[in-house]
Amino acid sequence: MSINQFKKLLFFLVIGGFTCWVASWLFLNLELLELIENIPFNRNLRIYFTKRLVKIYSSPYTVRESPQNLEGIIYVMGGSQRSLKYRFQTAAELHHKGMGKKLLLLSEPGISEYDPQIGRNLTNDEWAVNKLVEFGVQKEDIELVILKKGHLGTFTEAEGISDIVLRRGYRSLILVTSSSHTMRTWLSFSEFLKDKNTALYIYASNDGISLYNLLIEYSKLLIYKNFVLPINDEAKKVN
Repeated sequence: MSINQFKKLLFFLVIGGFTCWVASWLFLNLELLELIENIPFNRNLRIYFTKRLVKIYSSPYTVRESPQNLEGIIYVMGGSQRSLKYRFQTAAELHHKGMGKKLLLLSEPGISEYDPQIGRNLTNDEWAVNKLVEFGVQKEDIELVILKKGHLGTFTEAEGISDIVLRRGYRSLILVTSSSHTMRTWLSFSEFLKDKNTALYIYASNDGISLYNLLIEYSKLLIYKNFVLPINDEAKKVN
C-alpha cells in the first residue's frame, strides 16, 4: 500500500469513526441538546464559531452591469428542505437583481410532500423547482444537475459543479448556502477553481442554526482543512 493510499484509508477511517461517534452520542444523549442551548456562555460560543464558519464574498456586479466575460450562474448548495427554502429565497433575490442568468440546483432522488392538485407526491426535484417558482423565478431559468455520488457531499458538489462551470466556460459562479456552511463551501470550490478564469462569489441564506449544529459544522470544517483538502492537494501532485 502506497503512502497516498494509506492516507486516504486513514482519512475514511477518521470520517467513519467521527460519523459513528456523532450518531451514537446523539442517540444516547438527546437530552443534552437542550442543555447545550441553555448554557450560560451560549452567545459567546455562537459568536466564536460564527466568526470561523462564515465566509461571504459578494459580487461587485450584476449581470446587466458586469463585463461580458464575467457573466455567469448561481448554484444553490444541496440540503434539507428546511434549509433549501431559505437558500432558494436568497438565490431568487440574487437572480431578480440580475446576479446570475441561470440557477443550477442539485437533482435529488426520492419523493417529497403530497400535492392534492396532481394527486400524488412531488419528487424532490419538482418540489425544488416549485419553490423557486413561488419566489418568482421562471422555470426556464432553472436547471437541475446530476452529480456523481461521493462520500463527502460538499466536496463532491464542489468538484462536479466546478467541472460544469469550466466545461461550459462560465466566467463567474455565485454560491448560495447556509451561513454556517459558507466557509467549508468556499474552501471546497476554491480547491477546484483557483488559478482558473472563473470569479467565485458566495452568499449566505438567513436560516438559523443551533449551537449543537454549529459545533458539528466546525468539526467538519476542521476535517476538511486537515484531511480532505491536503489529501486532495497531494493526489493532484502525484497525478
